[in-house]
Amino acid sequence: MNNSDQPAKLEFTVSEEHYEMFKSLLDRILQKNNLNVDVKFSFQEKSTNTVAIYNDGTLVTTDSGELFTRPGGHGSLLQNLNQIDADIIFIKNIDNIVHQDYMAETLPYKKLLGGVLIETAENIKSYMQSLETDKSADNCNRIADSLEKTFCTTFDRGEILCDVLVRFMNRPIRVCGMVKNTGEPGGGPFLVRKDGSISLQNCGKSPDKPCRRKPEGTFQQLDAFQSCRFGMLQQGLQGQQV
Repeated sequence: MNNSDQPAKLEFTVSEEHYEMFKSLLDRILQKNNLNVDVKFSFQEKSTNTVAIYNDGTLVTTDSGELFTRPGGHGSLLQNLNQIDADIIFIKNIDNIVHQDYMAETLPYKKLLGGVLIETAENIKSYMQSLETDKSADNCNRIADSLEKTFCTTFDRGEILCDVLVRFMNRPIRVCGMVKNTGEPGGGPFLVRKDGSISLQNCGKSPDKPCRRKPEGTFQQLDAFQSCRFGMLQQGLQGQQV
C-alpha cells in the first residue's frame, strides 16, 4: 500500500526469546526480495503478564516456587501502540496473516478499512471545529444524530450534550473488519448497554462462562463473527491515546 519513495513501516511484536530467529528470517526475506521496508521489533511488557492456572483452579508455579506467568491478551499491547509514531496503524494478529497466494485478494479490503477510517476522522474533525463556534442545541443535536448512526451509540440529550460529544469524539478511532461466521472461536459485533448508553463492541465468549443475558445460540447464529483486521487512528484530535 506504499506508493511513495518512502519505505513502508512495519512493526512486529514478538516473544523476546525468539527475537533473533525472527530478525534473521526477516533479513533474508528483505534481501531476497529487495523490499523497501522499515521494520521494527517490540516486546510485550512483562508487567502485563498474567498468571496460569490448572483445571482445578490452582496457580501454576515454577520449580523454585515462583508464580508462572504468560503474556497477557491483545489488550496488553496498548502500551506498544502508544509508542508507535504514526497517525494510522493497521493491526493484524498472527492468526489473521494470509498466505501470499491470497494477498492480492485481501488488499482491497484493507484499503476500504483505511478509507472508512479517514472519512470518519475527517467528519469528526469537522464536528469538533463546528462545536468550537456553535454550541447551540440544534447544532449539538445534528452532530449527535450523525454520530449515533455512525457509531451505533446513543447520547443523553441533556444540557451538557456539547461536552459529552467532545469527550466522545476526542479519542482514537478503530475500524474493525469481520469475516463470515464458520463456527470458529472468536469475537463478534454486539450492541452493549452500559450506564444508560449503547455502544458497538467486539465481544468474545469466555470458554468457561456462558454468555449471559443472551438467548442460547446467539454467538453461533451470528452471520458476521470474527474480527479479521483493524485500522486505527492512533490519537484523538486533541492528543488522546489508546
